[in-house]
Amino acid sequence: MLANVCKHNVTRFPYEISRLAQDIAGGLMVTLPSEKTLEILKQGHPPKISKRKEGCNVENRMRIL
Repeated sequence: MLANVCKHNVTRFPYEISRLAQDIAGGLMVTLPSEKTLEILKQGHPPKISKRKEGCNVENRMRIL
């Protein structure tokens, strides 16, 4: 019985944590580009993640999320 409970917890909780994080961040965390993609985009134009105030750094916003 303990093994069955452990199996359910291991298979359910990572997805539950991801779902809660998506709800809290409003979906922005899920649609963020990866750091590798951000480095590629930096070579051209700075990426527009969402509407933000002037002077708000994209890297800082990604780190917060």
